[in-house]
Amino acid sequence: MSKKTGCPPGQIRLGNRCIKGMHTTLFDEMTHKQKKATVFLDNGKIYIRVNGYGTMTEKKGYGLPIAVETWDNNLRALLWTDIDNEDPEIISMENAKEKIKKSIQKESTGLKDMPSMDDDELRDELDYYDDLIHGKTPGGVGTKDTRRYYDLLDEMEDRHML
Repeated sequence: MSKKTGCPPGQIRLGNRCIKGMHTTLFDEMTHKQKKATVFLDNGKIYIRVNGYGTMTEKKGYGLPIAVETWDNNLRALLWTDIDNEDPEIISMENAKEKIKKSIQKESTGLKDMPSMDDDELRDELDYYDDLIHGKTPGGVGTKDTRRYYDLLDEMEDRHML
């Protein structure tokens, strides 16, 4: 048992209960630096702690500055983005529902030519966009590039190449 929390190792106190966390590492693709994070699940809510980040009301190392919950049957994220303010920013996820997604015209990214591509051409084009998006190829990345990249991934998945 931890003297600070009264919980077994690997668990934190949330209210009057101890809950277990799942550890992960966040990787910054630009700087190649890492941050340790822990995800906690409790009573239908998801909490995330990232080392070095906290909330106004919790002791150093114990804050959970990110939470995901449902409220009045709506999914929302709570973000404590200012350590000197105890109120979170609340972001509704209702506009991210898949059922309300507007379809993107395939022609806008040139997908009409994908079925005629053989598997090697598809892999080559995906490699190009992968390098572009991850900064390995000079040049800027636009929305069309990003869409094309994900459309290529979808096509590869449809062909069972992934």
